[in-house]
Amino acid sequence: MKIRTYRREDLRGMLWVFHEAVHRSCAGAYSPEQLAAWAPETVDEEAWARRFAGSQTRVAVSAHGEVVGFANLEGAGYLDCLYVAPEAQGRGVGSALCAALETLASGDIEVRASLVARPFFEGRGYRVLREVHPVRAGLALPAFDMRLAR
Repeated sequence: MKIRTYRREDLRGMLWVFHEAVHRSCAGAYSPEQLAAWAPETVDEEAWARRFAGSQTRVAVSAHGEVVGFANLEGAGYLDCLYVAPEAQGRGVGSALCAALETLASGDIEVRASLVARPFFEGRGYRVLREVHPVRAGLALPAFDMRLAR
């Protein structure tokens, strides 16, 4: 596995990872309706492309060149996305992506972590600031605002 900077041609693979990570890895913590609101079947690819081009985005690529994970850092320290393909979870992909972005941040790092991601971030030293319930497509999705103090 290799961590590298995002390229536009990575987008389709990243969107597949996003969809699969949400629908397969978070199925036990959120309802099918919440999962569909979080990661709908169709997305605005250009909006996602702009999001990644406008931030520091890193992609994890397998030895075969497939996208197996991605993460992006907005501004000086907001970890916006961190998703790993279900088949690649538990193999250090998320940790490698997170470490790559943590080195780019200039101070504390904040993240909004899902119920499933909270233990991962706690294991890296992030602390819960508050429980939040952002609304997507009219449905509340329980999550946690977390911070890594540095």
